[in-house]
Amino acid sequence: MTQPIHILLIDDEKDYCNTLKTNARRSGILITDFQNLEDGFKELEKELKYKAIIFDAKCMVDDDEEVDKFDFLPIALDRLKEFEQNYNVHLPFVINTGYPDEKEISMIKKQVETRRGKVFRKGDEKKLYEHLLDEINKADTTKLEKEYQDVFQVFEKGHLPNNMRDDLIKILKDCKNSTPSVIKGNLARIRTILDEILTKINSQKPSVLPNSKRNFMDKIKWLSGQNRVGSGTPANYVGGEIKYQTSSNEYLATAIWKISSEFGSHSLPTNEAFYKAFPSSYAVQALTYSILEIIIWYIELMDNE
Repeated sequence: MTQPIHILLIDDEKDYCNTLKTNARRSGILITDFQNLEDGFKELEKELKYKAIIFDAKCMVDDDEEVDKFDFLPIALDRLKEFEQNYNVHLPFVINTGYPDEKEISMIKKQVETRRGKVFRKGDEKKLYEHLLDEINKADTTKLEKEYQDVFQVFEKGHLPNNMRDDLIKILKDCKNSTPSVIKGNLARIRTILDEILTKINSQKPSVLPNSKRNFMDKIKWLSGQNRVGSGTPANYVGGEIKYQTSSNEYLATAIWKISSEFGSHSLPTNEAFYKAFPSSYAVQALTYSILEIIIWYIELMDNE
């Protein structure tokens, strides 16, 4: 099942917090609320699962205070900046207030917007959720591109079309998802990237992969230095050609081809077939790292051959 998105809420109005939490579940969001800044940030530093923060504009800094104040917000933004620096993350945030037109909000609004935050009026929760989900998605994408920057060079160098960047990001984000339809979609995307890699080598470096190599196994075997002999079944391959990839690459590519062909290209299985044979998210994770390995090899091949 799809994992819920955890968001931290700091707002002193407990009844409003409960209403917000109930409505958020419809958007796949789980809200944990605190009524002062200190308790909220203790939770944030203890549980690094939160993807965003919702701040009230007037709240208490610690539990010793009894009256909510507008000076809460500058302190909260400073604490958030410190947290982001300490943990090297960008945490999307919004200000959700019943007083969006107050001068105290106007005075700090530029600082909020500079840091990609946004002010919402209480009651506009649908727009608030849409904004946060969009910002969370951007933050997650940026994090993935940074974490796998050696892989994403394939797009910067023009070795794969940029529209496949979204496919790769989706695979990386969803590879642990155990929903059968998501597994099927990810297997199909992994196979599409592999097919595109072979097509690019064939079109841009025909000396490496000749046009005469038309089916998948012939292409993979040729890159491993083996050529098909005869037309029998099973196919017979002999060595002697130039090796452009290691045997490990061949095995990884073959695993992608076989598993994605059977489970990524066909209709979803029946319940009986699912429990007997359908791959789990662990298989998808294995094939995800397999395609990353192949992309690294492919970048080197295209750069150096």
